[in-house]
Amino acid sequence: MVWIYIILTALYLIESLAWVRAGGTALPSVLGRFSGQLSPRKLLGNERGFVSRFGPLPLDVTFVSDSWPLSIADDGVVGFVATCPLGNDRPRGTDQFFSWAQLSNLVVKEKTLVVGDLALCELRSGESARELAAELKTIAAADTADRTTRIDQFVADRFSSENVAAKVTKFRLAARNLKLLAMMLGFWIFVIGIARYQGWLPGFSGAETLAIYLAVLVALWWGTNVELFLAHRRLYPLKRGDRWKLLLTSIVSPAVPLRGTDHLARHLLSDRHPLAVAAVIFPPDSLQPSFDAAIRDIHFPLLPPYPADAPEVMMAAIDQYRTRCGNEIQRLGEKLAIDTSRSLSEPTRQEPEAVSYCPRCHQEFAKLEAICTPCGDRVSIAFAGPV
Repeated sequence: MVWIYIILTALYLIESLAWVRAGGTALPSVLGRFSGQLSPRKLLGNERGFVSRFGPLPLDVTFVSDSWPLSIADDGVVGFVATCPLGNDRPRGTDQFFSWAQLSNLVVKEKTLVVGDLALCELRSGESARELAAELKTIAAADTADRTTRIDQFVADRFSSENVAAKVTKFRLAARNLKLLAMMLGFWIFVIGIARYQGWLPGFSGAETLAIYLAVLVALWWGTNVELFLAHRRLYPLKRGDRWKLLLTSIVSPAVPLRGTDHLARHLLSDRHPLAVAAVIFPPDSLQPSFDAAIRDIHFPLLPPYPADAPEVMMAAIDQYRTRCGNEIQRLGEKLAIDTSRSLSEPTRQEPEAVSYCPRCHQEFAKLEAICTPCGDRVSIAFAGPV
């Protein structure tokens, strides 16, 4: 009996882990609340990604915001991640540049956008790849005068807190019953079940009550499975394959429906900027450090700022995309009444012996012209004031 609970706990912990691709941001709740800290929150990882920290309860969720896999500009699109606002890991891109005329021949092969024989970028899923390809083809088909407006709107959508709020509201409504059932299932397994096994429940710890306990367990398990299936259909009506796969694994392991709410949330907002997600789920007074970091990343990007041997047209496209992102960050900050006027100012010295700092991450150094390795070997800047 003890081994059953050990195995269930191990499965529960495994189902709680969210894999975040390099450059992405995890936004987990803990005990049903979001802390307001926007950071990578890594447990472990490598150059391809990391495992995020998570909340312990069945009602806890982790929203994942992936790095945008391309840079989009008036002249074309580059398979290069231009901004890494909340971390120091840039996912590997294709480093390919395609003009809008070339993008008329864009096709999707599984999860990859391909032009001719060259890949532009890879998305998390085939559905995401098809949606992005459709948007890019629409922009490519527009005339030159209209294209700039469409590109501006395309970028602005990533930073739209209204769009995020609508999705979060839909998620909460869809998962409302699932959260309740999952909490009841977890309570029945890990509280009532253990208390019954230890003999702490007079009148409900004997062998004669085992059938009742198992009947309630099966009813809660299957009820949660059904609600998970229905909630997935409400949120992701086109992902039939994922839905049936989730149901089959739920039938095999109760740990899956226990973390069902988390499974539904993880990729709901993956194509939105983390600041837009945080603007909806975090308290506004907690967002200042994240906005400051995002603005510094625009002006002092993770090195190298361009692909190796990039031609001028590619560098210009990446710079233009960074500018667009910077403008959207400023607009979002203004809407939330966040003061970004001092985001690029010299930080307050934390260590008395520090003489310089990294302009991107504000790490301090005890020597001039030090090298900030996490920011791509960026050279530090001297503090203006005396030591």
